[in-house]
Amino acid sequence: MAAVRVICVALTVVMMVTANGHTGMSDHQHCVSDVRCRCNVSDGTGLVADCSNLNMSSIPKFYSNVTKILLQRNNIKHLKIEDRQFPRSVLYLDISENKLETFVDNPFRSMDSLVYLDLSNNLLKYMPNVFPRNVFKGLKSLSYLNLQGNNVLNTLHPDNLSYPVSIGDIAMLTTCLLDGVDQTGFPSEFKDLLHLEVLDLGNEAATCELPILRSNYFENVTSVRNLSLSYCQIRFIENGTFLKLTQLYFLNVSNNDRLTFGVMSNLTSDLKALPIHTLDISRIHCDYGPGTSIYVADVVNLRNHTYLTRLYLNNNRLSLPEFGVISLLPKSLRFISANRNRLTFGSYVFEFASAVNLEYFDGSRQYISHDPDTGSMDCDDWRAPPPKFNHLQGSKSINQNRLFSYKHSNNIWQTSSAIHTSLTQARTFPVPTNLRELIFFECVLDYEIGTVPLGPNNLTRVDLHGNLLHSWKGTMLNINKVKIIDGSNNFCTYISDSFFDHSENLEELLLHDNLLGNVLKTDGNGNIFRRLVHLKVLDLSWNRIQEVPNLLLKNQNELQILNISNNEMLTFDLKFEHMNNLQYLNLSKNRLSLLSKQTRKQIDGGRSHNLTVNLYGNKLQCSCETLEFLQWLGDKRDKFDDFQRYQCQFPDENIRNFSDFEDVVTDLMKSCHKYTGLIVGVAVFLAVSLILSGIVYRYRWRIRYVYYMTKSKYMEYVTLTTNNDEYRYDAFVSHSEEDECFVYQDLLQNLENTYDLNLCTLQRNFQAGESIFEHLATAIRKSRKTIVIVSESYMKCSMCEYQFNIARMESIYARKGASVLFLVFYGNVRPEDLPLTMMDLINRNFYIEYPHDEQGNVVFWRYLNDIVKPPH
Repeated sequence: MAAVRVICVALTVVMMVTANGHTGMSDHQHCVSDVRCRCNVSDGTGLVADCSNLNMSSIPKFYSNVTKILLQRNNIKHLKIEDRQFPRSVLYLDISENKLETFVDNPFRSMDSLVYLDLSNNLLKYMPNVFPRNVFKGLKSLSYLNLQGNNVLNTLHPDNLSYPVSIGDIAMLTTCLLDGVDQTGFPSEFKDLLHLEVLDLGNEAATCELPILRSNYFENVTSVRNLSLSYCQIRFIENGTFLKLTQLYFLNVSNNDRLTFGVMSNLTSDLKALPIHTLDISRIHCDYGPGTSIYVADVVNLRNHTYLTRLYLNNNRLSLPEFGVISLLPKSLRFISANRNRLTFGSYVFEFASAVNLEYFDGSRQYISHDPDTGSMDCDDWRAPPPKFNHLQGSKSINQNRLFSYKHSNNIWQTSSAIHTSLTQARTFPVPTNLRELIFFECVLDYEIGTVPLGPNNLTRVDLHGNLLHSWKGTMLNINKVKIIDGSNNFCTYISDSFFDHSENLEELLLHDNLLGNVLKTDGNGNIFRRLVHLKVLDLSWNRIQEVPNLLLKNQNELQILNISNNEMLTFDLKFEHMNNLQYLNLSKNRLSLLSKQTRKQIDGGRSHNLTVNLYGNKLQCSCETLEFLQWLGDKRDKFDDFQRYQCQFPDENIRNFSDFEDVVTDLMKSCHKYTGLIVGVAVFLAVSLILSGIVYRYRWRIRYVYYMTKSKYMEYVTLTTNNDEYRYDAFVSHSEEDECFVYQDLLQNLENTYDLNLCTLQRNFQAGESIFEHLATAIRKSRKTIVIVSESYMKCSMCEYQFNIARMESIYARKGASVLFLVFYGNVRPEDLPLTMMDLINRNFYIEYPHDEQGNVVFWRYLNDIVKPPH
């Protein structure tokens, strides 16, 4: 009846507000006597009087149409409410974060409609002189009461505090938040709270110190269904403590870091008889110390439990559950969160599949660092492993799969040979058949992923981001139902073509913050993603991608969002016109100066009419070459996200914002028209220069020869004759510096002294004051023959190459094709090192090899003399 009365009062207030036409009040005359307060209408609540944060020391008068009063964060010390100071229609009252010390004259006596009362974070100590016996007597409709944060234990001793007995007068109370400071339990007056369902004695904002919970602590609040004892510094819980809570649905004993897994036996002994659905035992071990364990004895009482569906084990330094623990967990479990522990590979993994109804498992943030300023450091809570504890040390020999290699150093238990054999022979990695979400992000998993043979499952989401899974070389088997994979931030450099072969139903793939630029660049046929035909979201941002192959996503017809932002692309040539549903293409923060004509054509003629493209943060260029692109961009600006923030750079490095885009394009068009004639002239000049340069290079040796021949004969390049009387030398000898010893000691000695020939060399016959190039041209012209001493050093000498080509020009143009050049091979020269011009002389037998032996030398010199000597 009380609840019905509250609803009627609320409806009456709303009708009054509507009848008076107040739909958005700000006039204080309709709300409260203090003009500083703010008045407004809130849907479903009625008229709200907001007097918070005004440094008030007394409470103003509120008018009859107010239903919600906010007085938090003021300076009120004594709660005194006169008759008619508050309307009887008020439903919600918040006086938290003041300096309340006392209640004056039963302030709530006329608030029979009040539903919500918050007195938290004041100075209302749990003492009889502060909470008079009948202080809450008038609260006939109150369902929510918050008295947390009123007891500072460093100034009070817990033995002097007790829960206010006056709370027992609030017959309709369903939710009560108190400081857990009463060491003996709840007084008998609380038995009248037949509707109390939520009891919160501890959280980060509350004050709670309950070192020992006795078995009779909750005997007077047996209707409680939701019980929170977090941050209560509990060290021990007696057996039977929770047995009286026969309707207990939710129990939170987290953040009692001295409780330890040692409490599990007593705790589960009570819970086995209760309809508990959610159990939170997170951080009941302190932050520092070696890895700990859960024993079979800790959970054996739950083996036949049929209610428990959610279990939280976070932040407990849990390393290795004893083999058998997982098998004994209730089959009703659907949710397990075990993040921020130290889980390592052990025999317990073979029991994972026994949790047949498990749908969600969170094992994220293993081995995470703790803050020394907030964590407890005086830990002495390590539990030794039970006898014959089985532990599997990571080894590459296990299934020969590096995914299972254990990288950490705290292998404190020995391997059981029986379990090792089981793992080696395992064909699949056991997974609960109903598992839908598997979360292992930020776990320092440092693996090269091989083939992963998962057992039968219903996985739809796999989250592995923030690890070190650097190379994905195998194949993920039996994940054909997975719709979301997050493999981002893994320093991944390689994905095999077969990795996603069993992921045909994947819809969202997050691969950002990796190093996939090189492997994607080489995937010209789109093999990596070829099976992901239902993919809708693909994130490849932050991957140092420099180039995206045209056919990389050739099979992604259903793609809706493609993010390739924050990469290093200079061009973007991906084919995406087949993506009928593409809605957002993020190319922001790359190095694009423009979009190619093919990409523009796809944006214009694509089947997706709702496509939005983001080019923000690229190095767009404002030049004559990009003018056409910029004009197109302006015409299509509605398709480009955040267009006004785009920028482009002019050739003079001036950067302009697209907020004045029309002016940018106009200035660019003027600049381009001004320089059109100059550009044409420069283009013609460059073309002519290029042609002339080619001609000069083609005939470079002939030009040099003509120049020096002409100069040596004083501009008389008309009568180049071959008469014998005009030759000063029988032969000119062309050689490298390394072969001087052979030339001067052997060749000149034999041909000049023995055969009376007159030879010329640059070093011996050079005339001072004459250019070496002019002297060379004259020497070759005045010599009947040119002997080339071919050696390995000769082939590397640029001056020797010049001499050879001048002599070749002499033979072609001055001697009318007569044989002037003769090759002497002195030492070994590889045929592939010889130019074609020398190979032509060899084919015509204009060469001889120096024999390097006494008898052969006689024949050699005689033959060479016959070649060089003048005809008779």
